[in-house]
Amino acid sequence: MSGFLELVSASRIYRTIPTILAILVPAAFADKIAPELGVLILSCILIYAVASIHNAKKDNDYSLPEYYREVMIGLAAIALAIASSSRTVFFTAIAWIALGLFYNTIARRMLFGDNTVLAITHFGLPVFSSSIITGIDARTTAILTAFTFAAFWFESCFSILKV
Repeated sequence: MSGFLELVSASRIYRTIPTILAILVPAAFADKIAPELGVLILSCILIYAVASIHNAKKDNDYSLPEYYREVMIGLAAIALAIASSSRTVFFTAIAWIALGLFYNTIARRMLFGDNTVLAITHFGLPVFSSSIITGIDARTTAILTAFTFAAFWFESCFSILKV
């Protein structure tokens, strides 16, 4: 049982709250809650859990059970199956997975690489996708996406520098 609890803790699902809130910003601008946003949010949570478990194992943050890989594969498969109900959500999920792999292999060794990938995956991409789903015009989509990306990128850079 303790292995399962470690796995749940390693998923760090609570860290998706800012991303979920970012997904809802375009919905507020559009004054529209589309059902696809729920699919996007659920996919986000599942994919983030997979990436967090992978990261926890890689960094030896948790003592994970032997079956952690099967859980990761299962969660990723469920996320993609759910995401396949919408072209926008599916491509967002694929991008999240690809960027998660990039983050865990290359970006963490590049100057500001981790900040940049996290700003994309946690704010830029979700806001962009949510804007498309809610039918926001291209100009507003670009402004919202750029603003949320930049706000997180600068905030995370300054927090690392302890400014």
